[in-house]
Amino acid sequence: MGPYAAQLLGDMGADVIKVEPPAGDLTRITHPQRHPGMGALALNVNRNKRSVVLDLKSEDGQEALMRLVTTADILLTNMRPRALTKLGLDYERLSAANPKLIYCNAQGFRTDSELAGLAAYDEIVQASSGFVDLMRRATGAPNYAPSILADKVCALTITYSVLAALVHQRATGQGQQVEVPMTDTLLAFNLV
Repeated sequence: MGPYAAQLLGDMGADVIKVEPPAGDLTRITHPQRHPGMGALALNVNRNKRSVVLDLKSEDGQEALMRLVTTADILLTNMRPRALTKLGLDYERLSAANPKLIYCNAQGFRTDSELAGLAAYDEIVQASSGFVDLMRRATGAPNYAPSILADKVCALTITYSVLAALVHQRATGQGQQVEVPMTDTLLAFNLV
């Protein structure tokens, strides 16, 4: 969801800087791929982006990220809240460095839920949002959508949410925290 949302923002003209760990993004090694390290998904969702490798567990990596944050309009992450806090990349710290910052964290479950610390992937979210049961009701058998539906719906939600926050930032000079929990987002989508 995060890479696709950032791709859409890049397609609209945003200057997107993707931060990758030293080992690289896992989508680089997924198949299909014509050349090693050039997975089709990575090539698609990383178009219109610049990339920087930072070890966010190191002091140098933290300092480099803070330099980027001080000039950014938006920080978009899909890391779990506990990992962000452990790295010192929580909203409070980053917004203190840049009060205009729009800090969008997208994760599987709401920060204030008992499931907040759990990882969530598309299939988990399709099931936890009731989508798999909707398929059962329609077809007689529980099934997943034959696509990463939850990731895509959440990416679209991230995109319009940060753009709305950007309108607010331009009008007031103030940043804000935007949270897009996958399960709640797809649940709301299913209810329409």
